[in-house]
Amino acid sequence: MTRLIAYAISTTIMHLVVGQRKRDGMDNLISSPQIIARYKISYQTLNYYTNLGLLHVVNKIGNKRLYRESEIRHNLVKIQSLKNEGYTLRLIRKVLHG
Repeated sequence: MTRLIAYAISTTIMHLVVGQRKRDGMDNLISSPQIIARYKISYQTLNYYTNLGLLHVVNKIGNKRLYRESEIRHNLVKIQSLKNEGYTLRLIRKVLHG
């Protein structure tokens, strides 16, 4: 029961934060499960890309990570393109960050 209450509270807070950012004109935020569903990548891949520095968490509520949707979209397209050209993920990180 306690986990259910904690989950409900963290979900509510996440929706409030995302809603506030939308009202403030900030970029839309997207959670890990939304990224996995929308961009058809595995949870392990998302974690690996995040740990390597290819994707950046902009906010964290409880154990839910939130990413900037426009950055995710741009970086995943760029990562896939560079992987197809034979770049390693470490070189891709250098390309993405200058």
